[in-house]
Amino acid sequence: MDQNNMPSRIIGKESPNLIRSLPVDSVQVLASSLTTSDHIPTRYIRPEAESEPVIIPGDAEEDVPVIDFHKLLDHELSKAESSKLHLACQNWGFFQLINHGVSEEVIQKMMFVIEEFFKLPSDEKMLVKQRPGQVDGYGQLFVISEEQKLDWADILVYRTWPLHLRKIGLWPTNPSSFRDALDEYSMEVKRLANCLLGLMATNLGVDPPEITANLENGSQSVRINCYPPCPEDNKVLGLSPHSDASILTLVLQVNDVPGLQIKRNDKWLPVKPLPGAFVANVGDALEIISNGKYKSIEHRAVTNTQKERFSIAVFHGPERNGTVGPHPELVLQGEPLYKSMDFESYMKLYLTSKLDGKSFLGRLKLNKMIPSLVQTCFTGIGFCVFFDKHAFLDSKSPSAAAVARNGLTGQLRSGLQFTGKSIAVDMTAGNNGKASERLMGSLPVDSVQALAASLTTSNHIPTRYIRPEAESEPVIISCAAEDEIPVIDFYKLLDHDLSDAESSKLHLACQNWGFFQLINHGVPKEVIQKMMLVIEEFFKLPLDEKMLFKQPPGQLDGYGQLFVMSEEQKLDWADILYFYTSPLHLRKIGLWPTKTIYFQGCLG
Repeated sequence: MDQNNMPSRIIGKESPNLIRSLPVDSVQVLASSLTTSDHIPTRYIRPEAESEPVIIPGDAEEDVPVIDFHKLLDHELSKAESSKLHLACQNWGFFQLINHGVSEEVIQKMMFVIEEFFKLPSDEKMLVKQRPGQVDGYGQLFVISEEQKLDWADILVYRTWPLHLRKIGLWPTNPSSFRDALDEYSMEVKRLANCLLGLMATNLGVDPPEITANLENGSQSVRINCYPPCPEDNKVLGLSPHSDASILTLVLQVNDVPGLQIKRNDKWLPVKPLPGAFVANVGDALEIISNGKYKSIEHRAVTNTQKERFSIAVFHGPERNGTVGPHPELVLQGEPLYKSMDFESYMKLYLTSKLDGKSFLGRLKLNKMIPSLVQTCFTGIGFCVFFDKHAFLDSKSPSAAAVARNGLTGQLRSGLQFTGKSIAVDMTAGNNGKASERLMGSLPVDSVQALAASLTTSNHIPTRYIRPEAESEPVIISCAAEDEIPVIDFYKLLDHDLSDAESSKLHLACQNWGFFQLINHGVPKEVIQKMMLVIEEFFKLPLDEKMLFKQPPGQLDGYGQLFVMSEEQKLDWADILYFYTSPLHLRKIGLWPTKTIYFQGCLG
């Protein structure tokens, strides 16, 4: 179609330069000149392409979730499908979208013009090459140095929304239907993305217009990928590992050659697209907006020895003059996990960074301090340490590196000698993690049992126990079955035929909940009942008898409290018994109650 006769919405105006990418020779041309005996140029050799583990098709315990868009819009089916969508965004960051409503005719036209364009001679393709300092056109992205490793791909990149950013002069006219096809396709996909994001917003508990406005007035860009065949496909990458800067990306597989892989449990999981489905993924911007509730996932593309692979990715981002930052309603206790910045600066930062896993998103994380071991109660190795309001450890400090390298348990076991004195570790960055002797313990607090027994309905609870957050923070009254704490069957974990499925449940429970209920655990009921009996019997004793086992000054074992460090500190409405039980030499048997029959025998 002649440009003068095109729909008015297609024609864009000049827009400011966004970024540049260094020119690179066509990979299609290079690939066509190679034989099996030729060496691939060094800049394309990627050792990680064959060294990093890939899950063999058929060996995967689980596949990328499949979401039925039609069910999301169906009144009777939407609740269950929305729950699947929510979990897919939380736990995978990727899903395949079927029954999405984008016209088959529109899809087929787009697929046709892509394949036809990349069949053209190189000189014809070069008519729409990227101009210096521009993104749109035929060429490359993210090539920022002459030494940088290169992807085994040629690409077309176009900004398609807002309309005034379109550089129509760089949209191919051969094949003649290319511009119409791209215009129709981008508008259909934009409508789908807006609707899908509204459903995601609802799942996050945010009013949909507050999120979808980001797309209505936001940016849309298209990346069309051609991955030529490579005789040594195990040595190159079609697309470097990365996560997308967008809010939401929708990818269409153009032909039947697979190549997309996503990072799953530190391995690469191949994605086999369903016919006609979109592969959707959460972008970095949505991870930021959701304050980490939804996850963008690292992914890459590999090549094939015999066939070219084509795909088209449509990226949907925030409005150009808007801000990328955590949504206020999703910032728990006023603690955003990511910086906020204007979108133009955000995109410039992204486009001037080479693709490198999730390093871009890492640059936007706030420099959170992680609690040092001074704030850790690690009862599993019989060690509890002192609270210190200054005890925070910069994540780049040597001490943090040691903990990351050895694990918390290993670092404590190797770095501490348990002697008669209690040792607390001050692992602030200032003293480089040197151990300092310090008395442990907790300030004495009156018995809450005794206090509660003395109260009547007309008495006022002492101020130190009043906690405003107890009534101000929301509590779920009831929840759907899928939102209840997971239940893990220990017997099934040990059963040869059932262990795979139950282990997968356990893995997801630890990843997504951090809590689960354990049934059929094998601990004898008699042992449990005896322990429950002596606990109840002990707390029925008069206060003076319980105080025979109170914590000595500077000690943790016994009857009393933990973590009371100042006279002004708010207190918990509880009395506790605390005992080291392993290793055996740390047991303080003299503080284990004897007033209750069998107590020491039950605990030991």
